[in-house]
Amino acid sequence: MNLHPTLRRFLSFDMALLAFLALAKLLIHFYTNGSYGLHRDELLYLAMGEHLSWGYLEVPPSIALFAKLTQWIGGDSLFAIRFFPALLGSLVVLLTGLMVWEFGGNRFAMLLAGVAVIIAPVYLRAHTLFQPVAFDQFYWTLGALVLILLIRKGEGTTSGGDAPLTGERQSAGPWFPANLTASPVKYHWTLIGIICGLGLLNKYSMLFWIFGFCAGLLLTPLRRQFLTPWPWIAGGVAFLLFLPNLVWQIGQGWPFFEHLGKLNEYQFSNLRRADFLLGQILIMHPAAFPVWFLGILYFFQKKTARPYRVFGWMYLAIAALLLIFNGKHYYLAPMYPVLFAGGAIYIDRFLRKKRWYWMKPCIITILLLSGIFLAPYGLPLLPVEYLEHYAQFLAKHAGLEAPLRKESGEPGKIPQDFADMFGWEEKVAAIAEIYHALPAEQQAECALLAGNYGQAGAIDFYREKYRLPAAVSFHSSYYLWGPGDQPGTTAISLGIPLEGLKRYYRSIKLMDMVKHDYVIDSENNLPLYLCRHPQKTLPEIWPDLRGFR
Repeated sequence: MNLHPTLRRFLSFDMALLAFLALAKLLIHFYTNGSYGLHRDELLYLAMGEHLSWGYLEVPPSIALFAKLTQWIGGDSLFAIRFFPALLGSLVVLLTGLMVWEFGGNRFAMLLAGVAVIIAPVYLRAHTLFQPVAFDQFYWTLGALVLILLIRKGEGTTSGGDAPLTGERQSAGPWFPANLTASPVKYHWTLIGIICGLGLLNKYSMLFWIFGFCAGLLLTPLRRQFLTPWPWIAGGVAFLLFLPNLVWQIGQGWPFFEHLGKLNEYQFSNLRRADFLLGQILIMHPAAFPVWFLGILYFFQKKTARPYRVFGWMYLAIAALLLIFNGKHYYLAPMYPVLFAGGAIYIDRFLRKKRWYWMKPCIITILLLSGIFLAPYGLPLLPVEYLEHYAQFLAKHAGLEAPLRKESGEPGKIPQDFADMFGWEEKVAAIAEIYHALPAEQQAECALLAGNYGQAGAIDFYREKYRLPAAVSFHSSYYLWGPGDQPGTTAISLGIPLEGLKRYYRSIKLMDMVKHDYVIDSENNLPLYLCRHPQKTLPEIWPDLRGFR
């Protein structure tokens, strides 16, 4: 069979393998992303898309822009909403393979690193949900690749004893822009600045990467780069990109620290440092543990990897920081692609040295089979009833209780991220039944009060389907958006305690209790109250509700 020369050239290079792995990752998510419903956080971010701003109480502004873009292009389908996370996941796989390529690895090393990324439950989950987490992982991985290019340039290595890695290849591949590798070092630093700036506009945890990056430079011969203007220019670029959000934070009285305080009170305080360490093995997949652990050893032990020791120090510095401040285990997840790349090369060269070629297909097979076995922890793959049986069985017989632990520290029926994907439309349908039973004059002045951003986001997402007014909530960023022109003369309250409502309404009637088998406890048995005869209008009482946001 005679192939076109261009196609034959493509298939003959390792880029074909990387493209296949990235496509496989993309198709996995395209196949599963329509399962279950929207996550509570997705509902909030979609609502942010209707309130574009330079900042929000929980996150920087870029996720709102992508929410607006998503709905403008693809509408409200689950496939459209979750398209960007799936695409970013496939790009993380591609970038991981390119890092292996730049380190001098061969096809097996690229395959091993790519498969390790694909099966990691934390990436499967992150690239399912429309959240800043997927973008965060992409920016960290892209930043690592640009740093590799900076070091390969040679100007990034300032020690006389250090040199760019010697391996099976000494230059970028034909499917990666060779002119980027050969471009002046200032371009690489500028790219790093842009990546950091965009990362900060996406998620403040980009500061962890910046901290690790600076620590890694200081602990290696790359520290001499600080004597040149380029790192400082990169910092300036990042600062300018981040400046609008910084100005917004200052103008709003630093709501980020208010949000951080509540996270510490309700979530971080329930975390255990031992769980953070164990969680690194679980969220990255236990079978992939040798790959990333050997990646750490690769950067610290192998002479050929000496120029890239910065990545080993970055990982240790960020891990130490998260341990000190009791961070969530998935905050460290974006550092693993570069460790997978280094570990894959370590394993490949060890097997070739021992001539244990037969182990290569065995390793890939073990990763794939074990990845399929644990995939329901990362993907909405099973019907929820089967997911419950699966998760409870593994918790009882394999000791896998950690994936079921909720933010409160207590175990649930299913992982909390999945529990947070159920029950939202049922709540809105119950509200709509009460709302449409009201006289027309009461409907015109009826406010839909929601106890948290998930409930408010659900009302706003399904409002057109159920012909409802916009939600009003004092929780999270909804407080910043206020009650609008809603007087709240009549109100339907979802999930707000009766004691709180009595402070503002004279007439309160319980209309329904909303239940669901798989939601978290705080979202189950929610009261729906019909409230009349307010003591003050919503705009009048709004400043008093600031402390509850």
